[in-house]
Amino acid sequence: MDNSKKKYSLNDILLILWKNIIIIIILAVAFSSMFGIIAKKKQHVSYTATRNIMITHSLNTRRSNSEINSDLTMIPTYAELIQDRPVINEAYSLLTKNPKMNVTRDDIAEAVKTDTKPQSLIISIKATTDNKDKSILIANTTAAAAKNIIPKIQPGSGNIYLYPKATTKNVNVENHSKVKKYTILGAALGALLGMVIAFVITSWKHLV
Repeated sequence: MDNSKKKYSLNDILLILWKNIIIIIILAVAFSSMFGIIAKKKQHVSYTATRNIMITHSLNTRRSNSEINSDLTMIPTYAELIQDRPVINEAYSLLTKNPKMNVTRDDIAEAVKTDTKPQSLIISIKATTDNKDKSILIANTTAAAAKNIIPKIQPGSGNIYLYPKATTKNVNVENHSKVKKYTILGAALGALLGMVIAFVITSWKHLV
C-alpha cells in the first residue's frame, strides 16, 4: 500500500476548488472585456432617410375602380425604375450641383432602396449610408430625379407627387453592434480556457 500520497482534508479540497474558480473567473472576465473592446471598434452606425412619393393619374376619389387598379398595378414597376440607372444617373447629375457632398453613382445605387405597400399608390424611397446628411440628401434628390425621369420612361405614368423632404428629425438610426454577442463569446472562451488551465495545474500539483 502506497502511503506516500498526501491525504487531503475537506478544507484542502475547498481551497483547491476556490483557486480553480478564481482562475476561471479571471480569464472569463479578461476575455469578455477583450472581445467587447474589439467588437466596439468594429461596430458601425447606419442612417436611413425616407421620402415618399405618390404616382397617380388623379387625386379624385370618385375615380372608377379600373383607373385605380391600373395605377396600383404599375406601382411595383415604378419602384423598380427608381433603383435603375436612368434615375440614379439623374440623381447623380442633380447631386453634382451640391459641392459640399462628394457622392458617386455607385454610392447612390448602393444606398437607394424602395418600399411599397399593397393597395397603396405611395412609394417610399429610402437611402441608407453611414452619414446622416448624405442619406437625407440622397433620399430627397432621388425623389426629385424620379419625378423627372419616370414620365420620360413611362409617358402614361400619371402625376408624381412628392411628399415633404426627409429631415434630420425622421432619420432612422441603426447601430450595427455585436458587442453583446462578442462579450458572451469571450466570456465562454475565457471560462473554457480557465477550466483547462485549472485542471492542468491541479493535476500537476496534486495528482502527479
